[in-house]
Amino acid sequence: MPKRFSMLTGVLLATLACTYAAGLGAPATAAGSGGGQVLSYRSEITVNRNDSLLVQETIVVSGTDPRFLEKIHRDFPFLDRDRFGNIYFVHLEITSLARDDQPEDYHLQKLPDGLRVCLGKRGAPLSPGEHKYVLTYTLNRALGFFSDHDALYWNVTGSGWTFPIQEISAAVHLPAGIAPAAVLLDAYTGTPGSAGSDYSASFNTQGNAEFHSTRPLAPPETLTIVVRWPKGFVRLPNDDENYQYFLEDNRVLLIGVAGLLLVLAYYTAAWFLGRRRRAAGLLMPRNSPPRGFSPATVRYVWRGDFDPKALVVDLVDLAVKRRIAILEDGTGTYILGRLKASLQPTATAPGRGGEGWERLPAITADQKLILRKLFTASGTIRLERKNHALVGGTLEALHRSLHSHLEKVYFLKNSPFLIPGLLISLLSVVQCGFAVPGASRVITLTVTAGLLIWSLACAVLAAAGLASWRNLIFDPQHQAAAWKQALTSTVVAIPVFGGEIVGLGALAWATSGTVALLLILLVLISYTFHCLLKLSGRSGRSLRDQIEGFRMFLTEADKDRFKMLVALPKNPAVFEKFLPYALALNVEKAWSEKFALVLAQAARPGATSYSPTWYSGRDWNSAAILTFATTLGSSFSRAIASASARPGSSARRP
Repeated sequence: MPKRFSMLTGVLLATLACTYAAGLGAPATAAGSGGGQVLSYRSEITVNRNDSLLVQETIVVSGTDPRFLEKIHRDFPFLDRDRFGNIYFVHLEITSLARDDQPEDYHLQKLPDGLRVCLGKRGAPLSPGEHKYVLTYTLNRALGFFSDHDALYWNVTGSGWTFPIQEISAAVHLPAGIAPAAVLLDAYTGTPGSAGSDYSASFNTQGNAEFHSTRPLAPPETLTIVVRWPKGFVRLPNDDENYQYFLEDNRVLLIGVAGLLLVLAYYTAAWFLGRRRRAAGLLMPRNSPPRGFSPATVRYVWRGDFDPKALVVDLVDLAVKRRIAILEDGTGTYILGRLKASLQPTATAPGRGGEGWERLPAITADQKLILRKLFTASGTIRLERKNHALVGGTLEALHRSLHSHLEKVYFLKNSPFLIPGLLISLLSVVQCGFAVPGASRVITLTVTAGLLIWSLACAVLAAAGLASWRNLIFDPQHQAAAWKQALTSTVVAIPVFGGEIVGLGALAWATSGTVALLLILLVLISYTFHCLLKLSGRSGRSLRDQIEGFRMFLTEADKDRFKMLVALPKNPAVFEKFLPYALALNVEKAWSEKFALVLAQAARPGATSYSPTWYSGRDWNSAAILTFATTLGSSFSRAIASASARPGSSARRP
């Protein structure tokens, strides 16, 4: 069996090798018989004293296939390196093109390392037979200047021809005054990098250098000539010309930088004129949350967005305010029960109808919405997937309510400012792409417009993904939900960013890598502006300062410099009152540590230590008071996420 397998493998490899070899040899044969060939290629090169070349190329083609016109072209390098290792930039300007002594159209096509001049009108068929093209153009910076001589190193035909060339000749007209004896001639034939000698070189009666190929050249073979002459006959570029060359060489980069500055200037003006942002003041600890704000609203403003934990913290606050009771049964399922009493007996004088009764704490509009939505069918609800419509509907209703009430007042809508910035970005990238010689304008415009929106979507997706991974790392008590969200966002991001890479590659191919980089930078600037603008309004900044001051109190109130400023009695009532806000601001562990000793020593009638009256379940353990808040927040969040997901769905909400 191994022997047969080896023989079969050898046969397959041999077949593939023969097929590949046949494929390599096919183009040359097809080029000669597939409908076209170049009968003669004549180049007249005039070296001017001002470091420029005037070139006239006479190309005689013959073919029987009318469609072979699309393959007649002349390739020029933008950036090249001569045989001495010197880098030079070629600046090309087409002067004229004629076919059969009549003016002819041409179009440019960008190459990875140069420019292709396609001879003939795009899509126009060429009649069978013999045709003569005369292409005239000028070049600068095509000469090499060395310490003891100047030189022309020139590929006569370029390397892009797909037809055999029967005869190649070139004449070099040097500036007057150069003696032929002081000029050295050399040439090379064959494929790029070869040093074939199938040529002849001499001076004609007018003193011009003449080169001729001595055999037909098959693609991609070509004739490269080298002419050296003494210094002093061609002047070096002066400062003004070097400055002009600099502008030409860096035109795409300069347009890109100008576009970046213009977009930054616009966003800066929009920042000051449209936003009127007030700088954050000196943060001071405060011993109460902003008045009238529920834990859910505080979390929304603090995060700048909604997440399902907003429902969790509001439910805990409703339980603390004795509007609902939270029960965790033996299976770990949470049961929520609505309490209907409007008055509560005091601890000192329980009884009905006298001063021993106190009114329950007030609840906010979003908490009333939760009670109305969650307990619409009955007074109790189990947090399990069969109630996903009820729990999920409550989540969506809370999200819409918080968004509609908070965004209008505390968050500044930045779309009126963002749209003009995106339009300026689009024009900047398109103009930068159009500055690339031979760039396809249709591809540049369409790809740029699509990529601009796609890239913004990628930026938003990346921010969400990074936030989920950050929550996974820095919020360990909610790792189960955060892990699922992080994995989901990563899986979704892979194909989206794959499309982004493909689009940027297409843009770089159609224009240049500089244009693709410019688009990325403009998208990052626009997204950064979008994020920074959202919470910098006057009222939003003030509210954010209050929340940060309250969060400072929840975490640092025991420090000596804050004790007199934020002093509050330490008792179970204070712990429970602010526990929902500590959960909302992700500082429940720090808040619990401040009350660990107090809670361990507090006793109520019939109990040996403190236990919450609004919660009953396995998460409470009098021996592990420090972990109660974090465990409750984590398990309750998982229960809400699971109960809001449709049956059969494995995805959890964050």
